[in-house]
Parts: sequence; C-alpha cells; structure tokens
Amino acid sequence: MYSKSFLLLLLPLGLVWLKSSVTKIGGGKFIPFFAQTMAKLASNNPHSWFKSLVETIVIPNAKVFGPLIMWGEFITALCIVGGIVALIFAFEQKLALWVLLAGLLGGFVLNTLFYFGAGWTGVSTETLNLLMLLTEGIAIYFVIKSLISIGTI
Repeated sequence: MYSKSFLLLLLPLGLVWLKSSVTKIGGGKFIPFFAQTMAKLASNNPHSWFKSLVETIVIPNAKVFGPLIMWGEFITALCIVGGIVALIFAFEQKLALWVLLAGLLGGFVLNTLFYFGAGWTGVSTETLNLLMLLTEGIAIYFVIKSLISIGTI
C-alpha cells in the first residue's frame, strides 16, 4: 500500500510537470519555436538513433509533436497531482490509483524522451531527468503493487 508521506513526496514531481507545462502553454513560444529547438538539440546529440528520429519524424511533424509534448506534460501533471490529492483525501481509491499511474507512466515516457533529447546538454538536465525517472519508476512499482493488493489488477 501507499502512505500519505509517500504521496506528499511525489507531489513536487507533479508540480514540476505543472510548472513546465503551464509555462509552455501560457508563454506562447513553445509551439512556434519547437522545430527550431528540436533541430538544435539534434545537431550534436550523441545518440544517433534519437538524432535520426528527431530529424526524420519529429521536426517534419513539429506542428503535431509540439502540442503533444506541451499538453502531454499538462495531462501528466493533472494526473499526478489529482491522483495524489484524491488519495490523500480518501476519494475513490481505485480510480485515484489508476489516474496516478497514468500520470506517472506519462511522466516516465516524457522524461525518457527528454533524457535522450537533451540530457547530453548539461549535468543538471541529465541529473534532473534521471532523478525524475527514478522517482517515477519507484512510484509506478508501488502504485501497481497497491492496485494488485486491492484486487484491481
């Protein structure tokens, strides 16, 4: 099972996603400059497979991938924060666990993409993405364990 202390430790994770997404949504510069940013990140990316993916699929389809990233971050944040709040205040446990799991999985996917896309640009970017991946991975394990223990999975 989960504890309220564990959930409170996860709350900053959801708030990081929320801040990141709201900045992109409210700033109005993320989508117009998405292709340019991706081109810059791909230019010296040491992961050749990721560089190829960005150059052949993401950049030509930047008008699709930009909003997917931006709104994916926002939905991830809402699911993580919403799931945590619902569990702390004892709302529908099964639904709250599934919502939290969806947010954690979304965050895990996004952090993996960000790690391979920009982790090479600096120690802080690499470390933050790895730390968030580790936190999300551990939380995913415990949420799945909780879902199994209440007979949902």
